[in-house]
Amino acid sequence: MVTNRTGNINQNNNERRAQKTTVIVEAFPAENGDSLLVSFQDCHLLIDTGYEETFNKHLTPRFAELKRAGQKLSRLIITHVDQDHIHGAIPMIKANGNTDQNQIIGIDQVWHNSYRHLHKGEDPTDISSEGKQLLSRLNTSGSSVGGTVSFKQGSSLAAELLSGKYKWNCDFDQGPVVAPYEPVSISEDVTITLLSPTAEKLEKLEKFWKKELKRIGFKLYKSINYLRS
Repeated sequence: MVTNRTGNINQNNNERRAQKTTVIVEAFPAENGDSLLVSFQDCHLLIDTGYEETFNKHLTPRFAELKRAGQKLSRLIITHVDQDHIHGAIPMIKANGNTDQNQIIGIDQVWHNSYRHLHKGEDPTDISSEGKQLLSRLNTSGSSVGGTVSFKQGSSLAAELLSGKYKWNCDFDQGPVVAPYEPVSISEDVTITLLSPTAEKLEKLEKFWKKELKRIGFKLYKSINYLRS
């Protein structure tokens, strides 16, 4: 009797666990880019934001639905700094305000590799007034490579995250999001295993980012200390 009852209990627990981990993926129109909302139960991951139009027309009303239901984003994940993946994130964070406001949607944590994660020896924790002035210059300069990869937007997003005091790469001890890394637990039933980027890819990205900062006229190390992003 006891053995049979225990078996039934275990079976019921397994069935409930299977129901909990049902995954729904919503793909939002992003032209040639990506913006995906991955949901399981009350846990939601937004992977990339597409262009600003994607945020305005598609993400904003979806966030309103989630917020009315008392839900939030467990993670905002920016995979890389191509404009068609990151462009909508900047107005999104600006409109959302700081973490005490969450005017559009609550965000538990952001994954995004900015220059502060790639440059060894720097561990900035805040943004100075000089940094804000430098970022203003970034926002008005053509700091993109081939019109596709935007280091300007990568640094601008970093400034917004710092200014809004968002939790940022905390799953990685505030270092870079890099593979291989131990599986990241998002909920009781779900973990994420990273396949990319590798340390080698991040080293190449740092070189490109450094080159781009130099190209738009920054004295690199002074700017890094001010920029803190």
